[in-house]
Amino acid sequence: MAKRYLHIEVNVHQRPKRLGQVCGDVVSVTRSDTVTMVVVCDGVGSGVPAHVAARMCQSRLERLLSEGFSPRETFLCVAASMEQWKQPGKPYAAFTVVQIRSDGAAAVLSYESPQAIWITGQQAMVLPQRLIQVNGICIHESTCYLGTGESLLLMTDGITQSGLEVMPDGWQSKGVAEYLTGLLSKKQMVNPAQQIQSKAAAINRDIDYDDATAVWMQCRPGRALSLWTGPPAEKLMDMAMVEQFMAMPGTKVICGATTAAIAARTLGRQVQIEPEPTSLIAPPKYFIEGVDLVTEGAVTLNQLNNVLELQPDDFHEISAVTELYDLVTAADRIHILLGTGKNPANNDACFVQRGVLSREKIIPLIAQKLRQQGKCVVIETI
Repeated sequence: MAKRYLHIEVNVHQRPKRLGQVCGDVVSVTRSDTVTMVVVCDGVGSGVPAHVAARMCQSRLERLLSEGFSPRETFLCVAASMEQWKQPGKPYAAFTVVQIRSDGAAAVLSYESPQAIWITGQQAMVLPQRLIQVNGICIHESTCYLGTGESLLLMTDGITQSGLEVMPDGWQSKGVAEYLTGLLSKKQMVNPAQQIQSKAAAINRDIDYDDATAVWMQCRPGRALSLWTGPPAEKLMDMAMVEQFMAMPGTKVICGATTAAIAARTLGRQVQIEPEPTSLIAPPKYFIEGVDLVTEGAVTLNQLNNVLELQPDDFHEISAVTELYDLVTAADRIHILLGTGKNPANNDACFVQRGVLSREKIIPLIAQKLRQQGKCVVIETI
């Protein structure tokens, strides 16, 4: 895990060429333990055909990366296909791929796309590019190092080509950077992606000539949560697992009575149970000095999975489940230590009858929902 963890907050604003029509630009965000990757694809034309072309491009980029190809290999492979698909009727798309490490190091690769903008606390500037030519294919590469509060802005040409009727080359990345610098100097920059969309529409006199997308990626200190559930596979690992868990960053949560007992015994501390639980649904909480939240295991995790898609206002009581919900929804990165030690309670007939899934089954379901919410989830089996 990176020593310096910056979370990348991604904000997307899109405006289709025709109101109510699907946008021809596609944006995707994927996160791992060390990298946030943002892909922006601009399909040729507008509407459904452009959206399909952009979606195909985005899917191919992400598939190649998931298969182990390096970012540059992936980029060149897809760019080579686009070079052959420039003629009418082909699913051509311009695209940009940004990878930002959790320490703030950023790399931008772009093909037939506007230059990115680097926004610091004082000014916005067009990010310098290096031209790379491989087998006649021209791509551009940029690198920078983002500090806390700094950000990158990506745009499709629906933004940079606004104003072509009054400016020979349109607004361009340089004009956007100058506009943002003006907002910074007046302390009026709130959401660059939205503000740029509004300004581009004003320049075009609210006539949309193309799909327009702006993507703002801002670095801020990440909120980490470490969750341990289940004893390790071997009892000899107990002490090492407790030491690892206590050394992990951020908020600390233990789910499981057996897991809590291992932690307390190893730390030489007491496990205390909630004296007067008020919930009629959720299991009671436990308390261990030095651990932010301690709960029962399987039932609590199953209930968490059931409520993850609810809003905070939907809850009518405070319980171990709602507190766990608050902690995981507030976190940016959740590192789960999943113990694989045998727990006979998981196979108890009453659990099966009530539909309570074992931790091995429920943790992946929870992780899937949290990733859909834009969170980075790391599962480490022990």
